[in-house]
Amino acid sequence: MKLFKSLILFILFATFNVPLSRAQNEKKINFRSPLDIPLYLSGNFSELRGNHFHTGIDIKTQSVEGKAVYAVEDGYIARIKISTSGYGKAIYIRHPNGYTSVYGHLQKGNPEIEKYIQLHQYKKESYTIELFPGKDELMVKKGDLIARSGNTGGSNGPHLHFEIRETSSEEPVNPLLFGFKVTDNIRPIIKGIRIYPLSDQSYVSPYPGSASGFQISGNYGKYRMTEGQDIKIYGDVGFAVHTYDLLNGYPNKCGIYTIQLFVDSVEVFMTEFEKLNFSTMRYINTYSDYFLLKKYKMYYHKQYIGKNNKLKIYPVRINNGVITFNDGKNHHVKYVITDSYNNRSELMFTINALTSMPENQTKKQIDQKAYFTVEGPNFYMDKNITIDIPPSALYDDMSFNYKTLPATKNTIGPVYHIGDEYVPLQKKMSVTFNNSPIPKGFENKMMIVFIDEDGGLSNVGGNFENGKPVLKTRSFGKYSLAIDTIAPKIKPVNIFPNKDLSTYNTFSVKISDDLAGIKSYRGTIDNQWILMEYEPKKSTLTYRFDNEKV
Repeated sequence: MKLFKSLILFILFATFNVPLSRAQNEKKINFRSPLDIPLYLSGNFSELRGNHFHTGIDIKTQSVEGKAVYAVEDGYIARIKISTSGYGKAIYIRHPNGYTSVYGHLQKGNPEIEKYIQLHQYKKESYTIELFPGKDELMVKKGDLIARSGNTGGSNGPHLHFEIRETSSEEPVNPLLFGFKVTDNIRPIIKGIRIYPLSDQSYVSPYPGSASGFQISGNYGKYRMTEGQDIKIYGDVGFAVHTYDLLNGYPNKCGIYTIQLFVDSVEVFMTEFEKLNFSTMRYINTYSDYFLLKKYKMYYHKQYIGKNNKLKIYPVRINNGVITFNDGKNHHVKYVITDSYNNRSELMFTINALTSMPENQTKKQIDQKAYFTVEGPNFYMDKNITIDIPPSALYDDMSFNYKTLPATKNTIGPVYHIGDEYVPLQKKMSVTFNNSPIPKGFENKMMIVFIDEDGGLSNVGGNFENGKPVLKTRSFGKYSLAIDTIAPKIKPVNIFPNKDLSTYNTFSVKISDDLAGIKSYRGTIDNQWILMEYEPKKSTLTYRFDNEKV
Protein backbone atom coordinates (compact mmCIF):
# COMPACT_ATOMS: atom_id res chain seq x y z
CA MET A 1 0.00 0.00 0.00
CA LYS A 2 1.19 3.53 -0.80
CA LEU A 3 0.41 4.57 2.76
CA PHE A 4 3.12 2.42 4.28
CA LYS A 5 5.79 3.37 1.73
CA SER A 6 5.44 7.10 2.35
CA LEU A 7 5.19 7.18 6.14
CA ILE A 8 7.79 4.68 7.38
CA LEU A 9 9.16 6.87 10.19
CA PHE A 10 5.71 7.60 11.59
CA ILE A 11 4.79 3.94 11.41
CA LEU A 12 7.82 2.98 13.51
CA PHE A 13 6.40 5.21 16.22
CA ALA A 14 2.78 4.20 15.76
CA THR A 15 3.54 0.48 15.98
CA PHE A 16 4.52 0.94 19.63
CA ASN A 17 1.67 3.27 20.47
CA VAL A 18 -0.86 1.86 22.93
CA PRO A 19 -4.37 3.05 23.76
CA LEU A 20 -4.55 5.77 26.38
CA SER A 21 -6.13 4.48 29.58
CA ARG A 22 -8.63 6.23 31.80
CA ALA A 23 -5.98 6.39 34.52
CA GLN A 24 -3.63 8.31 32.22
CA ASN A 25 -6.25 10.95 31.41
CA GLU A 26 -8.14 11.13 34.71
CA LYS A 27 -8.15 14.64 36.17
CA LYS A 28 -6.75 15.03 39.69
CA ILE A 29 -9.58 17.30 40.86
CA ASN A 30 -11.82 16.25 43.73
CA PHE A 31 -15.25 17.49 42.64
CA ARG A 32 -18.23 16.27 44.68
CA SER A 33 -21.34 14.94 42.95
CA PRO A 34 -23.87 17.58 41.82
CA LEU A 35 -26.67 15.35 43.19
CA ASP A 36 -27.04 13.27 46.35
CA ILE A 37 -28.70 10.34 44.58
CA PRO A 38 -26.99 7.49 42.66
CA LEU A 39 -25.70 8.73 39.30
CA TYR A 40 -27.38 7.04 36.34
CA LEU A 41 -26.90 8.63 32.95
CA SER A 42 -29.28 9.06 30.02
CA GLY A 43 -26.54 10.71 27.96
CA ASN A 44 -22.80 11.28 28.20
CA PHE A 45 -19.95 13.30 26.77
CA SER A 46 -19.32 13.12 22.98
CA GLU A 47 -22.67 11.51 22.20
CA LEU A 48 -23.71 12.23 18.62
CA ARG A 49 -26.58 14.75 18.47
CA GLY A 50 -28.15 16.89 15.77
CA ASN A 51 -25.45 19.31 14.52
CA HIS A 52 -23.37 18.95 17.70
CA PHE A 53 -21.64 16.60 20.09
CA HIS A 54 -23.11 16.35 23.58
CA THR A 55 -20.84 18.41 25.83
CA GLY A 56 -21.78 17.04 29.24
CA ILE A 57 -23.54 14.23 31.05
CA ASP A 58 -27.30 13.96 31.51
CA ILE A 59 -28.02 12.63 34.99
CA LYS A 60 -31.36 10.96 35.63
CA THR A 61 -33.38 12.43 38.51
CA GLN A 62 -35.65 9.44 39.17
CA SER A 63 -38.26 10.75 36.68
CA VAL A 64 -39.15 13.73 38.88
CA GLU A 65 -38.26 17.40 39.18
CA GLY A 66 -37.10 19.13 42.35
CA LYS A 67 -34.01 17.12 43.32
CA ALA A 68 -31.41 19.12 45.24
CA VAL A 69 -28.51 20.32 43.07
CA TYR A 70 -25.20 21.11 44.78
CA ALA A 71 -22.09 23.12 43.93
CA VAL A 72 -19.36 20.62 43.09
CA GLU A 73 -16.59 22.90 44.41
CA ASP A 74 -16.01 26.31 45.95
CA GLY A 75 -16.42 29.26 43.61
CA TYR A 76 -18.82 31.96 42.51
CA ILE A 77 -21.75 32.08 40.13
CA ALA A 78 -20.34 33.78 37.04
CA ARG A 79 -23.27 33.39 34.69
CA ILE A 80 -27.01 32.72 34.82
CA LYS A 81 -29.07 32.17 31.71
CA ILE A 82 -32.84 31.79 31.58
CA SER A 83 -34.12 30.60 28.20
CA THR A 84 -37.11 28.79 26.76
CA SER A 85 -34.78 26.59 24.69
CA GLY A 86 -31.33 25.04 25.06
CA TYR A 87 -30.36 24.53 28.71
CA GLY A 88 -33.48 26.34 29.97
CA LYS A 89 -32.58 27.66 33.41
CA ALA A 90 -28.80 27.29 33.75
CA ILE A 91 -26.20 28.24 36.35
CA TYR A 92 -22.44 28.51 35.69
CA ILE A 93 -20.02 28.37 38.66
CA ARG A 94 -16.42 29.47 38.19
CA HIS A 95 -13.95 27.63 40.43
CA PRO A 96 -10.43 28.71 41.49
CA ASN A 97 -9.00 25.42 40.14
CA GLY A 98 -9.37 26.62 36.54
CA TYR A 99 -12.67 24.92 35.74
CA THR A 100 -16.29 26.07 35.42
CA SER A 101 -19.20 23.77 36.27
CA VAL A 102 -22.51 24.08 34.41
CA TYR A 103 -25.97 22.99 35.63
CA GLY A 104 -28.78 22.95 33.05
CA HIS A 105 -32.56 22.37 32.73
CA LEU A 106 -33.06 23.57 36.32
CA GLN A 107 -36.48 24.12 37.86
CA LYS A 108 -35.32 27.06 39.97
CA GLY A 109 -32.36 28.40 41.91
CA ASN A 110 -32.10 28.53 45.67
CA PRO A 111 -33.96 31.44 47.34
CA GLU A 112 -30.97 33.82 47.16
CA ILE A 113 -30.35 33.06 43.49
CA GLU A 114 -34.05 33.25 42.58
CA LYS A 115 -34.32 36.66 44.26
CA TYR A 116 -31.31 37.86 42.28
CA ILE A 117 -32.74 36.56 39.00
CA GLN A 118 -36.22 37.99 39.54
CA LEU A 119 -34.81 41.40 40.47
CA HIS A 120 -33.20 41.61 37.04
CA GLN A 121 -36.17 40.05 35.22
CA TYR A 122 -38.52 42.72 36.60
CA LYS A 123 -35.98 45.42 35.83
CA LYS A 124 -35.75 44.26 32.23
CA GLU A 125 -39.41 43.15 32.06
CA SER A 126 -38.37 39.86 30.48
CA TYR A 127 -38.53 36.21 31.56
CA THR A 128 -35.58 35.27 29.32
CA ILE A 129 -32.39 36.88 30.54
CA GLU A 130 -28.63 36.40 30.74
CA LEU A 131 -26.70 37.68 33.76
CA PHE A 132 -23.01 37.86 34.67
CA PRO A 133 -22.72 38.41 38.44
CA GLY A 134 -19.47 39.76 39.85
CA LYS A 135 -17.23 37.34 41.75
CA ASP A 136 -18.29 38.80 45.12
CA GLU A 137 -22.06 38.73 44.46
CA LEU A 138 -23.08 35.06 44.55
CA MET A 139 -20.31 33.06 46.19
CA VAL A 140 -20.77 29.35 46.91
CA LYS A 141 -19.04 26.66 48.90
CA LYS A 142 -18.58 23.04 47.88
CA GLY A 143 -21.78 21.20 48.78
CA ASP A 144 -24.02 24.30 48.92
CA LEU A 145 -27.54 23.74 47.59
CA ILE A 146 -27.72 26.00 44.55
CA ALA A 147 -30.86 24.85 42.73
CA ARG A 148 -33.55 22.25 42.15
CA SER A 149 -33.46 19.95 39.13
CA GLY A 150 -36.08 20.41 36.45
CA ASN A 151 -37.12 19.94 32.85
CA THR A 152 -36.75 23.43 31.36
CA GLY A 153 -35.53 24.44 27.91
CA GLY A 154 -34.90 21.76 25.32
CA SER A 155 -35.15 18.93 27.82
CA ASN A 156 -37.42 15.99 26.95
CA GLY A 157 -37.75 14.70 30.50
CA PRO A 158 -36.61 15.53 34.04
CA HIS A 159 -32.82 15.37 34.38
CA LEU A 160 -29.76 17.44 35.20
CA HIS A 161 -27.44 18.43 32.38
CA PHE A 162 -23.98 18.78 33.94
CA GLU A 163 -20.78 20.06 32.32
CA ILE A 164 -17.22 20.89 33.27
CA ARG A 165 -15.42 23.49 31.16
CA GLU A 166 -11.91 24.87 31.14
CA THR A 167 -12.47 28.43 32.30
CA SER A 168 -9.70 29.95 30.17
CA SER A 169 -10.80 28.39 26.87
CA GLU A 170 -14.47 27.66 27.70
CA GLU A 171 -13.90 24.22 26.17
CA PRO A 172 -16.06 21.46 27.69
CA VAL A 173 -14.06 18.59 29.19
CA ASN A 174 -15.29 15.01 29.57
CA PRO A 175 -16.84 14.99 33.11
CA LEU A 176 -16.32 11.25 33.46
CA LEU A 177 -12.56 11.84 33.71
CA PHE A 178 -13.07 13.56 37.08
CA GLY A 179 -13.89 10.48 39.14
CA PHE A 180 -17.66 10.83 39.50
CA LYS A 181 -19.18 7.59 40.78
CA VAL A 182 -20.97 6.28 37.70
CA THR A 183 -21.18 2.51 37.47
CA ASP A 184 -19.99 1.30 34.07
CA ASN A 185 -18.51 -2.14 33.43
CA ILE A 186 -20.17 -2.66 30.04
CA ARG A 187 -17.95 -2.75 26.96
CA PRO A 188 -18.80 -0.57 23.93
CA ILE A 189 -21.15 -2.07 21.36
CA ILE A 190 -20.07 -2.47 17.70
CA LYS A 191 -22.90 -2.83 15.19
CA GLY A 192 -21.46 -2.36 11.70
CA ILE A 193 -18.67 -1.25 9.38
CA ARG A 194 -18.77 0.90 6.25
CA ILE A 195 -15.98 1.38 3.73
CA TYR A 196 -16.29 4.40 1.41
CA PRO A 197 -14.71 4.73 -2.06
CA LEU A 198 -13.13 8.21 -1.96
CA SER A 199 -12.40 8.83 -5.65
CA ASP A 200 -13.62 7.94 -9.11
CA GLN A 201 -10.82 5.38 -9.24
CA SER A 202 -11.82 3.62 -6.01
CA TYR A 203 -13.81 0.43 -5.65
CA VAL A 204 -15.44 -1.42 -2.74
CA SER A 205 -17.42 -4.61 -3.20
CA PRO A 206 -19.96 -5.28 -1.94
CA TYR A 207 -20.82 -1.63 -1.29
CA PRO A 208 -22.00 -0.68 1.23
CA GLY A 209 -22.48 -4.34 2.20
CA SER A 210 -26.09 -3.74 3.26
CA ALA A 211 -28.30 -0.85 4.30
CA SER A 212 -26.52 -0.75 7.66
CA GLY A 213 -23.03 -1.57 6.37
CA PHE A 214 -21.02 -4.78 6.63
CA GLN A 215 -22.56 -7.01 9.25
CA ILE A 216 -20.81 -7.66 12.55
CA SER A 217 -21.11 -10.62 14.93
CA GLY A 218 -19.98 -10.97 18.52
CA ASN A 219 -20.47 -9.57 22.02
CA TYR A 220 -18.73 -8.90 25.34
CA GLY A 221 -15.99 -6.92 23.66
CA LYS A 222 -15.02 -9.42 20.94
CA TYR A 223 -16.42 -8.78 17.45
CA ARG A 224 -15.77 -10.10 13.95
CA MET A 225 -17.11 -9.69 10.46
CA THR A 226 -20.08 -11.99 9.88
CA GLU A 227 -19.10 -14.86 7.58
CA GLY A 228 -19.93 -14.72 3.88
CA GLN A 229 -18.86 -11.10 3.30
CA ASP A 230 -15.88 -11.19 0.92
CA ILE A 231 -14.64 -7.59 0.84
CA LYS A 232 -12.66 -6.51 -2.20
CA ILE A 233 -11.11 -3.04 -2.36
CA TYR A 234 -9.12 -0.93 -4.78
CA GLY A 235 -7.84 2.63 -4.54
CA ASP A 236 -8.40 5.31 -1.88
CA VAL A 237 -10.95 4.36 0.77
CA GLY A 238 -12.10 5.50 4.20
CA PHE A 239 -13.53 3.47 7.08
CA ALA A 240 -16.39 4.14 9.51
CA VAL A 241 -17.72 2.14 12.45
CA HIS A 242 -21.21 2.06 13.96
CA THR A 243 -20.58 2.05 17.69
CA TYR A 244 -22.00 3.34 20.97
CA ASP A 245 -21.65 2.69 24.68
CA LEU A 246 -24.04 1.39 27.31
CA LEU A 247 -23.86 2.08 31.04
CA ASN A 248 -25.19 -0.03 33.90
CA GLY A 249 -28.83 0.26 34.78
CA TYR A 250 -30.39 1.76 31.65
CA PRO A 251 -30.51 1.04 27.89
CA ASN A 252 -29.63 4.59 26.70
CA LYS A 253 -27.13 4.64 23.83
CA CYS A 254 -24.23 6.83 24.92
CA GLY A 255 -21.01 8.15 23.43
CA ILE A 256 -17.63 6.43 23.30
CA TYR A 257 -14.23 7.77 24.42
CA THR A 258 -11.63 6.52 21.92
CA ILE A 259 -11.64 4.76 18.55
CA GLN A 260 -8.42 3.33 17.11
CA LEU A 261 -8.05 1.86 13.63
CA PHE A 262 -5.15 -0.46 12.81
CA VAL A 263 -4.21 -1.90 9.40
CA ASP A 264 -1.71 -4.77 9.47
CA SER A 265 -0.88 -3.90 13.13
CA VAL A 266 -0.15 -0.25 12.30
CA GLU A 267 -2.29 2.41 13.98
CA VAL A 268 -3.45 4.66 11.16
CA PHE A 269 -6.16 6.68 12.87
CA MET A 270 -7.38 7.57 16.35
CA THR A 271 -10.25 9.64 17.74
CA GLU A 272 -10.29 10.75 21.37
CA PHE A 273 -13.03 12.64 23.21
CA GLU A 274 -11.21 14.27 26.10
CA LYS A 275 -12.57 17.74 25.35
CA LEU A 276 -14.44 19.62 22.64
CA ASN A 277 -14.62 23.13 21.24
CA PHE A 278 -17.89 25.00 20.66
CA SER A 279 -16.53 26.83 17.62
CA THR A 280 -15.99 23.55 15.74
CA MET A 281 -19.03 21.67 17.09
CA ARG A 282 -20.99 21.67 13.83
CA TYR A 283 -18.24 19.69 12.09
CA ILE A 284 -19.93 16.66 13.63
CA ASN A 285 -21.83 16.66 10.33
CA THR A 286 -18.71 15.53 8.49
CA TYR A 287 -17.34 13.47 11.39
CA SER A 288 -20.38 11.19 11.32
CA ASP A 289 -22.33 9.69 8.44
CA TYR A 290 -24.90 12.49 8.39
CA PHE A 291 -27.48 10.64 6.31
CA LEU A 292 -27.48 7.53 8.49
CA LEU A 293 -27.52 9.52 11.73
CA LYS A 294 -30.35 11.83 10.67
CA LYS A 295 -32.57 9.28 8.94
CA TYR A 296 -31.88 6.04 10.82
CA LYS A 297 -30.18 7.05 14.10
CA MET A 298 -27.13 4.95 13.19
CA TYR A 299 -24.03 6.14 15.03
CA TYR A 300 -21.34 5.82 12.35
CA HIS A 301 -18.01 7.42 13.28
CA LYS A 302 -15.68 8.08 10.34
CA GLN A 303 -11.98 7.26 10.56
CA TYR A 304 -11.00 9.67 7.82
CA ILE A 305 -11.09 13.45 7.47
CA GLY A 306 -12.97 15.11 4.63
CA LYS A 307 -12.09 18.31 2.81
CA ASN A 308 -13.72 20.58 5.40
CA ASN A 309 -13.21 19.30 8.93
CA LYS A 310 -11.55 21.43 11.65
CA LEU A 311 -12.13 19.12 14.62
CA LYS A 312 -9.16 18.72 16.98
CA ILE A 313 -9.98 15.24 18.26
CA TYR A 314 -7.53 13.15 16.21
CA PRO A 315 -4.24 12.27 18.03
CA VAL A 316 -3.34 9.96 15.11
CA ARG A 317 -4.35 10.78 11.53
CA ILE A 318 -1.95 9.25 8.99
CA ASN A 319 -2.81 10.67 5.56
CA ASN A 320 -6.03 11.98 7.17
CA GLY A 321 -7.25 8.38 7.32
CA VAL A 322 -7.33 7.94 3.53
CA ILE A 323 -5.83 4.50 2.82
CA THR A 324 -4.74 3.27 -0.61
CA PHE A 325 -5.13 -0.44 -1.38
CA ASN A 326 -3.64 -1.69 -4.68
CA ASP A 327 -1.17 -4.51 -3.96
CA GLY A 328 -3.32 -7.62 -4.45
CA LYS A 329 -2.78 -8.82 -0.88
CA ASN A 330 -5.00 -9.57 2.09
CA HIS A 331 -4.88 -6.95 4.84
CA HIS A 332 -5.89 -7.31 8.46
CA VAL A 333 -8.01 -4.55 9.96
CA LYS A 334 -8.52 -4.06 13.68
CA TYR A 335 -10.65 -1.65 15.68
CA VAL A 336 -10.10 -0.91 19.37
CA ILE A 337 -12.89 1.11 21.02
CA THR A 338 -12.98 2.24 24.65
CA ASP A 339 -15.38 4.14 26.88
CA SER A 340 -14.51 6.68 29.58
CA TYR A 341 -14.08 3.90 32.15
CA ASN A 342 -11.60 1.98 29.96
CA ASN A 343 -14.02 -0.80 29.04
CA ARG A 344 -12.67 -2.06 25.72
CA SER A 345 -14.07 -3.75 22.61
CA GLU A 346 -12.20 -5.08 19.58
CA LEU A 347 -13.23 -5.90 16.02
CA MET A 348 -11.00 -7.75 13.55
CA PHE A 349 -11.59 -8.60 9.90
CA THR A 350 -9.74 -9.13 6.63
CA ILE A 351 -10.03 -7.32 3.30
CA ASN A 352 -8.64 -8.22 -0.11
CA ALA A 353 -6.83 -5.49 -2.08
CA LEU A 354 -7.07 -5.67 -5.88
CA THR A 355 -4.27 -4.61 -8.24
CA SER A 356 -6.46 -2.67 -10.65
CA MET A 357 -9.88 -1.15 -11.01
CA PRO A 358 -12.41 -3.81 -12.12
CA GLU A 359 -13.77 -3.37 -15.63
CA ASN A 360 -17.22 -1.89 -16.31
CA GLN A 361 -17.14 0.24 -13.15
CA THR A 362 -18.02 3.52 -14.81
CA LYS A 363 -19.69 6.06 -12.60
CA LYS A 364 -23.39 6.73 -13.06
CA GLN A 365 -24.09 10.00 -14.84
CA ILE A 366 -25.88 12.48 -12.59
CA ASP A 367 -28.37 15.04 -13.90
CA GLN A 368 -27.36 18.27 -12.20
CA LYS A 369 -28.00 22.00 -12.37
CA ALA A 370 -24.49 22.82 -11.14
CA TYR A 371 -21.44 21.36 -9.44
CA PHE A 372 -20.50 22.99 -6.14
CA THR A 373 -17.13 22.74 -4.41
CA VAL A 374 -15.95 23.18 -0.84
CA GLU A 375 -13.62 25.98 -1.92
CA GLY A 376 -16.47 27.90 -3.56
CA PRO A 377 -17.94 30.41 -3.80
CA ASN A 378 -20.93 28.66 -5.40
CA PHE A 379 -23.65 30.51 -7.24
CA TYR A 380 -26.74 29.44 -9.18
CA MET A 381 -29.54 31.58 -10.59
CA ASP A 382 -32.56 31.17 -12.82
CA LYS A 383 -35.91 32.98 -13.10
CA ASN A 384 -37.24 31.33 -9.93
CA ILE A 385 -34.44 31.28 -7.37
CA THR A 386 -30.91 32.47 -6.69
CA ILE A 387 -28.60 30.28 -4.58
CA ASP A 388 -25.43 31.74 -3.08
CA ILE A 389 -23.24 29.38 -1.01
CA PRO A 390 -20.07 30.88 0.54
CA PRO A 391 -16.63 29.21 0.63
CA SER A 392 -16.23 26.40 3.21
CA ALA A 393 -20.00 26.05 3.65
CA LEU A 394 -19.96 22.54 2.17
CA TYR A 395 -18.14 19.61 3.74
CA ASP A 396 -17.56 17.87 0.39
CA ASP A 397 -17.99 18.75 -3.27
CA MET A 398 -21.51 18.04 -4.50
CA SER A 399 -23.77 17.84 -7.52
CA PHE A 400 -26.43 20.49 -7.02
CA ASN A 401 -29.96 20.16 -8.29
CA TYR A 402 -33.37 21.57 -7.60
CA LYS A 403 -36.86 21.22 -8.99
CA THR A 404 -40.07 23.21 -8.89
CA LEU A 405 -43.16 21.51 -7.46
CA PRO A 406 -46.79 22.68 -7.39
CA ALA A 407 -47.99 24.89 -4.55
CA THR A 408 -49.69 23.19 -1.61
CA LYS A 409 -52.97 24.32 -0.05
CA ASN A 410 -51.03 26.23 2.61
CA THR A 411 -48.45 27.96 0.40
CA ILE A 412 -48.93 30.91 -1.95
CA GLY A 413 -46.44 29.86 -4.57
CA PRO A 414 -44.51 26.90 -5.95
CA VAL A 415 -42.50 24.61 -3.72
CA TYR A 416 -38.77 24.61 -4.48
CA HIS A 417 -36.91 21.41 -3.66
CA ILE A 418 -33.41 22.80 -3.22
CA GLY A 419 -30.53 20.33 -3.09
CA ASP A 420 -30.57 17.20 -0.92
CA GLU A 421 -31.88 17.56 2.64
CA TYR A 422 -29.42 14.86 3.72
CA VAL A 423 -26.44 16.98 2.70
CA PRO A 424 -25.46 19.27 5.62
CA LEU A 425 -23.99 22.77 5.52
CA GLN A 426 -21.43 24.33 7.85
CA LYS A 427 -22.33 27.93 6.96
CA LYS A 428 -25.57 29.56 5.88
CA MET A 429 -26.45 29.81 2.22
CA SER A 430 -28.62 32.57 0.81
CA VAL A 431 -31.81 31.68 -1.09
CA THR A 432 -33.59 34.46 -2.98
CA PHE A 433 -37.09 33.93 -4.37
CA ASN A 434 -37.00 35.86 -7.65
CA ASN A 435 -40.71 35.59 -8.53
CA SER A 436 -42.45 36.62 -5.33
CA PRO A 437 -46.22 35.98 -5.38
CA ILE A 438 -46.84 37.91 -2.11
CA PRO A 439 -49.95 40.10 -2.56
CA LYS A 440 -49.22 43.79 -2.12
CA GLY A 441 -49.88 44.97 1.40
CA PHE A 442 -49.17 41.57 2.97
CA GLU A 443 -45.38 41.81 3.03
CA ASN A 444 -45.32 41.98 6.83
CA LYS A 445 -47.38 38.77 7.01
CA MET A 446 -45.06 36.88 4.68
CA MET A 447 -42.77 34.09 5.80
CA ILE A 448 -40.65 31.42 4.18
CA VAL A 449 -41.60 27.91 5.24
CA PHE A 450 -39.76 24.62 5.30
CA ILE A 451 -41.81 21.59 4.24
CA ASP A 452 -40.92 18.29 5.89
CA GLU A 453 -41.32 14.76 4.53
CA ASP A 454 -44.88 14.55 5.86
CA GLY A 455 -45.91 17.85 4.28
CA GLY A 456 -45.82 19.79 7.55
CA LEU A 457 -44.89 23.48 7.39
CA SER A 458 -42.57 25.31 9.77
CA ASN A 459 -41.71 28.99 9.73
CA VAL A 460 -38.02 29.63 9.00
CA GLY A 461 -38.35 33.41 8.80
CA GLY A 462 -36.87 35.38 5.93
CA ASN A 463 -36.52 39.05 5.03
CA PHE A 464 -37.08 41.31 2.06
CA GLU A 465 -33.98 42.46 0.18
CA ASN A 466 -34.47 44.65 -2.86
CA GLY A 467 -38.14 43.73 -2.84
CA LYS A 468 -37.54 39.96 -2.88
CA PRO A 469 -37.93 37.36 -0.08
CA VAL A 470 -34.50 36.11 1.05
CA LEU A 471 -33.70 33.21 3.38
CA LYS A 472 -30.41 32.48 5.18
CA THR A 473 -30.30 28.79 6.05
CA ARG A 474 -27.96 25.87 6.70
CA SER A 475 -30.40 23.26 5.42
CA PHE A 476 -31.24 22.04 1.94
CA GLY A 477 -34.79 20.82 1.37
CA LYS A 478 -38.24 21.98 0.30
CA TYR A 479 -39.13 25.66 0.71
CA SER A 480 -42.01 27.89 -0.25
CA LEU A 481 -43.76 31.13 0.74
CA ALA A 482 -46.77 31.50 3.01
CA ILE A 483 -48.84 34.21 4.66
CA ASP A 484 -50.09 34.13 8.24
CA THR A 485 -53.04 36.46 8.87
CA ILE A 486 -54.45 34.64 11.92
CA ALA A 487 -53.60 36.04 15.36
CA PRO A 488 -52.23 33.79 18.13
CA LYS A 489 -54.75 32.18 20.50
CA ILE A 490 -54.91 32.56 24.29
CA LYS A 491 -56.80 29.96 26.32
CA PRO A 492 -57.19 30.34 30.12
CA VAL A 493 -56.32 27.24 32.13
CA ASN A 494 -57.52 28.03 35.65
CA ILE A 495 -58.98 31.53 35.41
CA PHE A 496 -62.20 33.05 34.11
CA PRO A 497 -64.09 36.36 34.61
CA ASN A 498 -65.00 37.24 38.22
CA LYS A 499 -63.17 34.20 39.65
CA ASP A 500 -61.72 34.66 43.15
CA LEU A 501 -57.99 33.85 42.90
CA SER A 502 -57.11 34.81 46.48
CA THR A 503 -56.42 31.19 47.43
CA TYR A 504 -54.39 30.44 44.31
CA ASN A 505 -50.60 30.40 44.15
CA THR A 506 -50.48 30.49 40.34
CA PHE A 507 -52.56 31.00 37.25
CA SER A 508 -51.84 29.80 33.73
CA VAL A 509 -52.88 30.35 30.14
CA LYS A 510 -52.11 28.36 27.02
CA ILE A 511 -50.89 30.24 23.97
CA SER A 512 -50.64 28.92 20.42
CA ASP A 513 -50.25 29.98 16.82
CA ASP A 514 -51.15 28.12 13.64
CA LEU A 515 -48.06 28.86 11.58
CA ALA A 516 -45.70 31.74 12.33
CA GLY A 517 -45.18 30.74 15.97
CA ILE A 518 -45.01 32.82 19.14
CA LYS A 519 -42.69 35.79 18.69
CA SER A 520 -43.21 37.52 22.03
CA TYR A 521 -45.63 37.79 24.95
CA ARG A 522 -46.36 40.23 27.76
CA GLY A 523 -48.52 39.79 30.83
CA THR A 524 -49.82 42.62 33.04
CA ILE A 525 -52.04 43.09 36.08
CA ASP A 526 -53.55 46.58 36.37
CA ASN A 527 -51.17 47.65 33.59
CA GLN A 528 -48.16 46.51 35.62
CA TRP A 529 -45.79 43.94 34.04
CA ILE A 530 -45.77 40.52 35.68
CA LEU A 531 -43.23 37.72 35.43
CA MET A 532 -44.79 34.90 33.42
CA GLU A 533 -42.76 31.77 32.76
CA TYR A 534 -43.16 30.31 29.26
CA GLU A 535 -42.92 26.53 28.82
CA PRO A 536 -42.99 25.82 25.04
CA LYS A 537 -43.35 22.06 25.52
CA LYS A 538 -46.73 22.69 27.13
CA SER A 539 -47.49 25.96 25.29
CA THR A 540 -48.17 27.43 28.74
CA LEU A 541 -47.55 30.77 30.44
CA THR A 542 -47.58 30.59 34.24
CA TYR A 543 -47.63 33.42 36.79
CA ARG A 544 -46.72 32.80 40.43
CA PHE A 545 -48.33 35.35 42.73
CA ASP A 546 -45.83 37.68 44.37
CA ASN A 547 -47.28 40.12 46.88
CA GLU A 548 -44.10 42.19 46.84
CA LYS A 549 -44.45 42.82 43.09
CA VAL A 550 -48.21 42.91 42.45
